[in-house]
Parts: sequence; C-alpha cells; structure tokens
Amino acid sequence: MKLLVFSNNAYLHIACKAIFPHSTLSQHLAILDPSSYPSLRAIRTAIVESEITQDYRILILSGNDLCSRLLSELSTLSLKESINNIKQLTAVIYQPESLLRYIAQHLSLTKLTREELHLTYAIRREKTIKRAASKLNINEKKLYHHAGTAASRLHLRSGKEFIYFLHKEFIYSTS
Repeated sequence: MKLLVFSNNAYLHIACKAIFPHSTLSQHLAILDPSSYPSLRAIRTAIVESEITQDYRILILSGNDLCSRLLSELSTLSLKESINNIKQLTAVIYQPESLLRYIAQHLSLTKLTREELHLTYAIRREKTIKRAASKLNINEKKLYHHAGTAASRLHLRSGKEFIYFLHKEFIYSTS
C-alpha cells in the first residue's frame, strides 16, 4: 500500500518511510504535519491537489502551532510517542472527506455566536482591531474580549491568536 507524507520536514519523511515500510501497510496512509502549513486553506489545498482517494486514511500529527491547535479537537498523534504506539496507529485516523469537512467547518466559523460573527466580519473588513472597534462604536478592550471567547471556541489560546487566524485565513489569504 502507499504512504504519503504532507510535511516540509525531510527528517519526518525519512522517519515515516522507516516506520511504515510499504510492505507492512494494510491500507493507504497519509500523514499530515499541520505545522508545515501556514493556514487551514493551505492544508485543504494540499489534500485536494494530491488527489488522494477515499481509500486513504489520514493520520494527523500534533504540534504547538496555529494549524495544529485548530485541528486539536481531532485525535492527533504526538511525535513524542513511542515507535510501537505510532506503528499501532493508536490515534484515530481520518478519511480525507471527513478532514476536509472539518476544515470547511472551521473556515465557515459555524461555532461562533451571531455577535462573534458580527465582530469577526468587522475585523475582516477593517483589517485592524482599532478600526473595527471604532466602526462598531465599542472600545478595543471589549472587542479583544469577544475575540478571546471566539478563540476558545476554536481551541485557540487568545483573542490575539484568533485575530492572527483571521488574518492568515481570510484577510491576507491568496488561496
């Protein structure tokens, strides 16, 4: 069976080929390293462009970057796990369609309340917190507070990280 590794880490490619020789795989396997991608859109594009079929199963590695935290709700596998655990695929593996659906859900911001969505659209439109706050006639502190609650719904650490997510995915996105 085939092995695909979605990562820009050459050492990870070598390690995956050593851990999962083609002869031992019972199904097609794709390993996704979210830390190799700048945004969820970039991950989605990589998966779609690779044209992997539903025969593949995707194993997601955990990390400490923005994309990894956005995908943290899914079961992920740490690189700190023992090789035996990695070989047994103790983490849940996903079909490409279900992972793409999860990414689309995050990009559509369906987990946010109506008020948080309203603020999100203002931030996206105005591009800065200061301009968005003045446009909405609220102070910046309140806008950061709402951004913080929106961040927690998406498994991000803070309002600033949520705003960074908006900039990466929507404002300065080229895809």
